[in-house]
Amino acid sequence: SETAMPVTRKSHRRSSRSQERMVPTFATPPGDTLREWLKCKKISQTLLAETMGRPIKTINEIIKAKARITEQTAIELEHATDVPAHFWLAMEANYRLAIARKSHRRNK
Repeated sequence: SETAMPVTRKSHRRSSRSQERMVPTFATPPGDTLREWLKCKKISQTLLAETMGRPIKTINEIIKAKARITEQTAIELEHATDVPAHFWLAMEANYRLAIARKSHRRNK
């Protein structure tokens, strides 16, 4: 997966001087990272689902960015993948924030 490249934009804060901030132009869905992890480890979605005690549909929907990674799912992923829960939650939060920003820009 690609890494989001930040761009500089002026802040919308009210101040005497314009402040600069870094805002990523896009975020990668956490499912892309999970798909790559499974591929690298040569583990099927079915085996991951069984390990986590979740339906395969749930894993597939996470990979397709149709389902969110909840706190509980992040903990289960941590136990199944040895990747910290906070990583999965941060990926999810960054992805959802990027979607919200994109929607906000379209609605202006």
